[in-house]
Amino acid sequence: MTNRLVWLASYPKSGNTWVRAILSALSVDSADMFDINAMVGRGGPVSPNEFEDIMGVCWSELSIRERQDLLPEFTAELARGVRGIEYHKTHMEFKWSPSGRPVFDGREGAVAVYIARDPRQVVISHAHFFGTGIAESAEIMNDPNRRTSLGDPEIHESVGRWTDHVTGWIGQNHIPVLVVQYEALKADPYRAVRKILDFVGVDFCADTIESAIAATRFDRLQNLEREEGFNQRSTATDRFFRNGTSDEWREVLTTEQQRQIERDQEAGMRLLGYLTDDPLPIRKLQK
Repeated sequence: MTNRLVWLASYPKSGNTWVRAILSALSVDSADMFDINAMVGRGGPVSPNEFEDIMGVCWSELSIRERQDLLPEFTAELARGVRGIEYHKTHMEFKWSPSGRPVFDGREGAVAVYIARDPRQVVISHAHFFGTGIAESAEIMNDPNRRTSLGDPEIHESVGRWTDHVTGWIGQNHIPVLVVQYEALKADPYRAVRKILDFVGVDFCADTIESAIAATRFDRLQNLEREEGFNQRSTATDRFFRNGTSDEWREVLTTEQQRQIERDQEAGMRLLGYLTDDPLPIRKLQK
């Protein structure tokens, strides 16, 4: 049996939840058994209780710098302790501790699946989720000091700018990373999911994969949210699963908004092929 910690990393509103839904649906026997509120990939990289259990120190007695400096050892211990395949979601940018160690490291067998999405589409989803306007969301996505709250004012993930998030995760060599573009996942979900599973080191038959994809179609996720609610919906919106499109930005954003995002996020967009008519297929990033 393979023991592996898998980080599901992404900038917020890039498709992380959809990937987690598909991976969750792979473990149930039928679509009726899929629980929208019990997905794999608990948020991270750290919770105080888990940190204290693993590290044997009291979270509240540590300074912010001390917590940050212990994060690399914490994630390493987390990787050493997994049994089977264990997924952890993170929106944290690829970063180093104050002492210069990478927070995410593959030496204990951990790997990362990085989910990327066109920032011109991300900005629309971001504005909807957080209840902001397009201009404000675009500014947030270009803020190098941006953090996301994990429900506690002392616990947050450093997210930073969209372009730095993308180039940081893709350009590092400390942990093996598979890049999955949202557009590729939407265009050919079977191929993208098979790519993820092969990378992680688990095998499912074609029928199981197809069933998991069918169970997590966007219209089905929307129905499940209406019927059962969704524990990750923000208070700023009445629904989490909005429409799941990949090119809505062409109609929603003004020309100036498009150009501003392209200027702000140019490096990451060029890396992923978003400044051409044909976004870079995921296979090209894995050569």
